[in-house]
Amino acid sequence: MAQYSSVLSQLLSHIPRSEFAGIVARHGGDKRVRRFRCWQQFVALFYGQLSGQQSLRDLETAVRVNRRKLQQVGLLNLSRSTLADANNRRSAAIFEELFHWLYGRCRRRAPGHRFRFHHRLYSVDASLIHLCWKVFKWARFMKRKGAAKLHVILDHEGLIPRVCVVTAAKTRELEVARRQRYEPDSILTFDRGYTDFCWFDQLHHQGVYFVTRQRKDAAYRVAKRRPVDSHTGLTSDQWIRPTHKCGRCYTGPLRRIGYRDRERGRFLVFLTNIEHLEAEEIVAIYKARWEIELFFKWVKQHLKIKTFLGTSPNAVMTQVWVALCVYLLVSYVKFLSRMGWRTYEVFKRIQVAVLEHRDLWELLIQPPASTRQSRHKPTQMNLYRRDVKPLFITI
Repeated sequence: MAQYSSVLSQLLSHIPRSEFAGIVARHGGDKRVRRFRCWQQFVALFYGQLSGQQSLRDLETAVRVNRRKLQQVGLLNLSRSTLADANNRRSAAIFEELFHWLYGRCRRRAPGHRFRFHHRLYSVDASLIHLCWKVFKWARFMKRKGAAKLHVILDHEGLIPRVCVVTAAKTRELEVARRQRYEPDSILTFDRGYTDFCWFDQLHHQGVYFVTRQRKDAAYRVAKRRPVDSHTGLTSDQWIRPTHKCGRCYTGPLRRIGYRDRERGRFLVFLTNIEHLEAEEIVAIYKARWEIELFFKWVKQHLKIKTFLGTSPNAVMTQVWVALCVYLLVSYVKFLSRMGWRTYEVFKRIQVAVLEHRDLWELLIQPPASTRQSRHKPTQMNLYRRDVKPLFITI
């Protein structure tokens, strides 16, 4: 009978200890540390994310109960005071650099996006992480509200985060977006909150394409019109020039596309500097921006970034970075398996068997074809379809 290490150990084996040690050495994380090193801190937080521990006391109890199983990954013991001090004092930049290293590894294995063009496609957005303003005083941004803001650039090749920045809630999304570097010949999609024609002009001169929605108070004049097929929902395809004061700083070509969503009864107007793609593709690119909203929803529902193990900004950022590392590692395993699982299915299978001594890849194997129900056999669900006649009815 084959002997396997725990699922947690197999998952962490995709992070070479030499690579992690190099990151820690660059930031001086283990300087003057005798017992509880950065690797043990990372493993404790990583295990807490997978096992769903809500507090330091819960995590301490879980580690003590499973002490023998966690020795395999280097976590010998855990005191909640020691972990709290490590989260407050050790730089969160260690785990931020680990996140970027994991993204580079995932990117080499990630599948392509669903569009025909060869441009890299990114979505840019931010989401609030609500905090108690009485406890997290640094995160206070309204009279009786507190929050941190998670800024994300989502790579549509694999739907993995390329850049993540954690700031106070008062920080504007556009300020963070301006500081990032974007690949030439890539496409960015974002909502109307990022509207700034001076920034649009910088993106255009850097060779970066963008797709966004037009604000209602926009002033412009039409320079050229293109014919459109009204059966596809398109109402207009125009080349325009902004006439308001803020829009005069934009010197590149600007395309305006009108689209009527008949399913929801909404009229949408898009702005872009893309000249070589059809108007239908521009609309589809903006619709794909919804993936970043689903990413925020997934992270908040399944990872522990609502309840924090520390109150300082460094402790909050450390926990967020470790949570995103969990997301990237789960995505990496999903890419390697090539079984067509959703991220939630892979995460749940790992979560249930995190400390079991089983082969990690056995958890991701599809059931045999003989045990799966054939698509051609009638089921209780398709008996109610009008286009399928029931072969038999059991009473």
